[in-house]
Amino acid sequence: MHLSGGRGKAAQLNDFHQGPHHPQMIDACNFGAHFRLIAFALGAKPNSFTRCSTGFYRNIDSNPCRAHILVARQRIFPVASRSLKNLMNFPAHVPIAIATRNEHVERIHWGSVAVVDSEGALLAYAGDPASMTFSRSTLKPFQAVPFVRDGGPERFGFTDDQVALMCASHSGEASHVDAVSNMLTKIGHEVHDLGCGCHLPDFYSGDNLPPQGFHFDQRHHNCSGKHTGFLAYCRLHGLESSSYLAPEHPLQRDIQRVVAGLTRMPQNQLWTGTDGCNAPNLGMPLSRLALLWARLASGDAGNDTSLSPVLQRLFDAMRRNPQMVSGTGRSDLGITLSSNGDWVAKTGADGVQTVGIRSRGLGVAVKVSDGDFPSVFAVTISVLKQLGVLEGENQLLAPWADPALNNCNGAPVGQLKATVQLKFV
Repeated sequence: MHLSGGRGKAAQLNDFHQGPHHPQMIDACNFGAHFRLIAFALGAKPNSFTRCSTGFYRNIDSNPCRAHILVARQRIFPVASRSLKNLMNFPAHVPIAIATRNEHVERIHWGSVAVVDSEGALLAYAGDPASMTFSRSTLKPFQAVPFVRDGGPERFGFTDDQVALMCASHSGEASHVDAVSNMLTKIGHEVHDLGCGCHLPDFYSGDNLPPQGFHFDQRHHNCSGKHTGFLAYCRLHGLESSSYLAPEHPLQRDIQRVVAGLTRMPQNQLWTGTDGCNAPNLGMPLSRLALLWARLASGDAGNDTSLSPVLQRLFDAMRRNPQMVSGTGRSDLGITLSSNGDWVAKTGADGVQTVGIRSRGLGVAVKVSDGDFPSVFAVTISVLKQLGVLEGENQLLAPWADPALNNCNGAPVGQLKATVQLKFV
C-alpha cells in the first residue's frame, strides 16, 4: 500500500501490515469508508474529504481487490509524522457481522480473523490478520505455562480441574470459588493476597440476581484462578509475592519470554499493557495469537520442545474441564462441548475469541473491533463451519449462531448475522 502527499513524493509504508503472512489486498468496495474512518481518527475534519484531484481515495485501480490511496497535501489533511506512524498500525478490519431491524441494517461490526497451523502458516483469513490485537483473557493458558513447566501442579497437588481453572475466565459459581479456596489453602495464601480485585460474579445477571445478603470477594473474580496460579509460582520459587503483578517481577518476565518464544517474536515487539484484572498482558498480530492457540492444540511448541508436553497438559485440562474454564450457559463451554473434546475455546474482553482445534492442529483468532460479544460468537461459529470442522446445526451452539435480537418482552425485533467470508490461502 502507498501513501502519497498529494502531487508530491509518495511515501511508502513498508511495514504497514507488520507481518509475513498479511495479504496485500484490500477490498476496494469497503476502502473508502474505512479510510475516512482512519482520517477522522487522526484528526481530519469532515469537510476535508473530496474526490477531486487532491482527494483521499481517488485512483482506485480497476482491479477491485487492490487499492492505492492518494492522501491530500498537509493543507487538507494536516497530520504530523507521528500520526502517519499511527496510521501504519491502524487495523484494516472489514465488516464481519451485521444486525438488522425490520430488514434494514442497524449495525455493522468490523473485525478480522486469522487461521494458522502450528508452524505459523496462514491458512485462511478475513480482514487484517496482521492487526495488532491485545490478547486479553485468551492469553491465560500461556500465562500458566511457567508454573506448569516448573512442576507446580505436582508440588502443590493441584488437580486437573484446578489446572484448567488457572486458564479460566470463570463465572464465579460455587464450583469455581471452592476450587480457588482450595488452591489458596494448598499454597498457604489468603483471599486478600489476590490482586485481581472483585466484581459481581458473571453467573449473575439482570434475570438471575444474587440472593439477598450475598457476599462476594476476589475469589469470585473471573480471573481468580489465574491469579492463584501466579501466587503459586511465587511460592514455588520463593519469590516475593506482594508485587507479583509488576511488569518487572520475575514471574511476568518469565511469561513474556515464553510468549515471545511461542510466537517467534522479539520481546520488544510485543504490545505490553495492563488487563482488566490488573495483570500485565500482551498484544501481538492476530495471526500470532492464532499461532499460540495452534501450538496449544497440537502440543507443538516449536523450537522449545520442552514446552510441548506443557502445552498438551494445559489443553487436556481445559478440554476435560470446560465448565471450569467458563461456566453455565457460556459460549466457550458450548463451543468446547460441541467438539467432543477436539476443540478448546477461550473468550477475551473487547471482542477477542480464540479456538484451538487438535485434530487439525489449527488455531483460530477472531477480533471484533467494537467488542460486541454476540457478534464475536456468531462470527466464530461461522468460521468453524467454513473450516469444515462444524457441520450442520448444533443445538449446543444455537444461542450464539446468528441469534434473533429480542426486546425486553422477549419479542424478536431484529437479527444478528455473521457475514464473515474466509479467504483461503
